[in-house]
Amino acid sequence: MHRCHRAAVLLALAALSASASAQKMYRCGSTYSQTPCGPAATVTHAPTDAAVDNAGVSQAGAACTAHAPRLLDVPDPAALRVLSTSAGRSEVIQYSGQAVVARRYELRISTVSPAGVWLAARTYSCFLSEDQQRILKFEVSRN
Repeated sequence: MHRCHRAAVLLALAALSASASAQKMYRCGSTYSQTPCGPAATVTHAPTDAAVDNAGVSQAGAACTAHAPRLLDVPDPAALRVLSTSAGRSEVIQYSGQAVVARRYELRISTVSPAGVWLAARTYSCFLSEDQQRILKFEVSRN
């Protein structure tokens, strides 16, 4: 499938699959927590499945996809295929010793073995900053 068509299909699927719901969070200064951090904590709601605008989904998916070869230490980007990308969900993660809100994207990625055979796809989690400009964490998905 042509790269532009694949991006359009992934974007449409992400928009269709997202639904709005909220998770209770507590703002503690400039950080967020799922539990109250003290009397100064304020209640806020972070969307867990809220769809970001179409440009946001496209850019975020592209950011995760573009950095996948480097993050997975694959020297030849042609030896890696991103088969699917799911829409992001907001969740609290530990980053630099603090609880921060990040947007999580799931990517199904297949790579080529040293023998030149495409391996079974694995699912990876790509966590982006709230502004979706920085990758905070990239790991094999626990799901």
